[in-house]
Amino acid sequence: MAIIPYMIVVLCSPEPRLMAEVEYLKSLISTYKDLYRQIDEEKNRESRIPSLKLVTLYPDSRNMFRNQLDKLREERDTKPVDGIHFIGHGWDTGRSTFIFAGQNRLNLRTKRVQEYFKSLGPGWMLFSCCDIGKNDTVMKEISTISERTVFAYSSSNIETADDDSRTALWGSQAFMVDSLFYHLMLNPHENFGRKYDNIPWRNINRRLQNAMRELAIRAQIKMFDI
Repeated sequence: MAIIPYMIVVLCSPEPRLMAEVEYLKSLISTYKDLYRQIDEEKNRESRIPSLKLVTLYPDSRNMFRNQLDKLREERDTKPVDGIHFIGHGWDTGRSTFIFAGQNRLNLRTKRVQEYFKSLGPGWMLFSCCDIGKNDTVMKEISTISERTVFAYSSSNIETADDDSRTALWGSQAFMVDSLFYHLMLNPHENFGRKYDNIPWRNINRRLQNAMRELAIRAQIKMFDI
């Protein structure tokens, strides 16, 4: 039986600084593919990581963002996606919870925007952006409607230079946490087939939280399960 490639789709805001993070992820993925290909050869087995595919998209408008998610949903049975990673800006005002597609703000609290994420299928979503993990209710709704386990940053302990009342997720923090996250998600657990109810999400989250605390990364990320 043919191995189904592990698939990750990255949706990144089209800004040079953020796009540079995508280039780092490509390098990271290449390293893991080579590593686990060697491990598979030594153990005479086949796993999904060596055939991993990373697809990068750069939505610069609300319509493009919605259309790209629509395509993932339409193809979920023939081209299932294990991970969806959003890299961009976010903001929780207390009244609204935004992510940005280009210059367009998408309020995750509205049913219209939540529908963009509907039935994306089992797997994980990582939001690498500021603040949005603060709102447990909204992110739980996103997890439920998408049918995915969601990870989102809730805070940073580094104050912004322009507004001391807010904190921002720094690129260096996201770099460290996202790298740890990918390491845990790409670790070839024996149950990392397509039986997503068997994936040890809470174990992954616990290891991530412990590492962030011990490394004093000064940021918080939350997991929201279906």
